[in-house]
Amino acid sequence: MDGLKFNTRVAALIAAGFPVGGVIHLYRDPADFVASSMRNTGWRGVLEHALRYRLYHARARQVGRDVSYLPLHYESLADDIDGELGRLFSFVGVAPMTVAELRPYFDQEWHFMGNSSLFRFDGMIHRSRHDLGSSKVRWVECLAGVRQGAQ
Repeated sequence: MDGLKFNTRVAALIAAGFPVGGVIHLYRDPADFVASSMRNTGWRGVLEHALRYRLYHARARQVGRDVSYLPLHYESLADDIDGELGRLFSFVGVAPMTVAELRPYFDQEWHFMGNSSLFRFDGMIHRSRHDLGSSKVRWVECLAGVRQGAQ
């Protein structure tokens, strides 16, 4: 699940009795999420985006209580893509593959991560490098319902 609409869809499927094998909950650092979300609004949108982060992730964890659940941290994926892909493949019950082993499939059109790589994925996942300053990061984490340094 990588957006609020997916929380709603998965919850509806579960409520209707459709088999849902599991939930992969992708989340990222709240300050980077908020900074990225506010590109067009500036800091006047911080409250809205921090509360949206809080709502989405609380709902994803709630939906994940009813089925197998794998939290996947974006920054951990960027730092150790092969290790995190191993966890992901294990969760879905297939033999793990590294980025090098997946490389032959990169020319196909597939959605791997985020809209920027919808049609092209080079095997790299890049961390956001928003320099918000420690006081703004703490403020966003507080609004987003995240203890500083924890997810």
